[in-house]
Amino acid sequence: MPSFLSRRAFLSGAAAVPLLTALPRIAPAAPLNAPFSVGAFTVLPILDGPFGLTREIVPEADSIEGERLVELAGLPKEGPWPVPVNVFAIRRGPRTYVVDAGGGSTMGADLGNAAERLAAVGVDLTKVDAVLMTHLHPDHAGGLFDDKHQAVFPNAELVVQQEEVAFWSDDGSMSRMPSSMEPLFQIARTALGAYQGKVRLVTGMAEAVPGITFIPLPGHTPGHAGLLLSDGNAQFLLFADTIQSALLQFPYPGWTTSFDVDPSLALASRRGILDRLAADGIPVTGSHISERGRIVTRGMGYAMVE
Repeated sequence: MPSFLSRRAFLSGAAAVPLLTALPRIAPAAPLNAPFSVGAFTVLPILDGPFGLTREIVPEADSIEGERLVELAGLPKEGPWPVPVNVFAIRRGPRTYVVDAGGGSTMGADLGNAAERLAAVGVDLTKVDAVLMTHLHPDHAGGLFDDKHQAVFPNAELVVQQEEVAFWSDDGSMSRMPSSMEPLFQIARTALGAYQGKVRLVTGMAEAVPGITFIPLPGHTPGHAGLLLSDGNAQFLLFADTIQSALLQFPYPGWTTSFDVDPSLALASRRGILDRLAADGIPVTGSHISERGRIVTRGMGYAMVE
């Protein structure tokens, strides 16, 4: 079992990690624009496209602190503030896995490039062994199916947390959410239907495929989870939507987004895993981050460095 998983639970880590008042000069994180290795795994980051955040999505950015960050980044005050939507192809020996599938045709013209870009780097969509889903929001699950609602990865097993499927499949859950979320439920259900008979449900900290383990990070959605790659001493965490805006949420991790189903739980998961990563030094990237690196504490927040 990886070292940072064998310690106390993630969510108890916040008080254990001292805040740093000053940091030495540290190299910036590496751009997420080329393949990299984790032991015997080769990870190919794929940009599905950009998605624009706004003050409505990150309400706490409507503040002096938010305006300062946006201004320093050279972005328009009112938005949109673009973030990447990443998909990951992972190879190990003869096996090929894909983590999430992008937005497909469900989220406008800027997204939906993952399938084409996977093919361009030599990933045969018909030979993908498994698609590992961090959660079933449209920018992750919309690319699982085509315009005819057929599977984009026709021979792949779909591996996803049981709690995630239960939430999006339940009419009661849908009735308790704002009506604006009904299309999200329909997209999740269409994605699951395209892989009927090939969906494998897992629970909690479970092995998705050999060497890749689900790490539950609930709150953004009920079954939201990261994926930890482990091979020998090499480890790397894909922590999905734990951070949806590196610009805003690394310095202000308490800021949540309108996409969080349970904002309080999402915040607890975010602080817990960031504290654990800062303590253990395991490298990381996410679904909406354009770099990869290690987490350090910085002031009251965090930063990603080489």
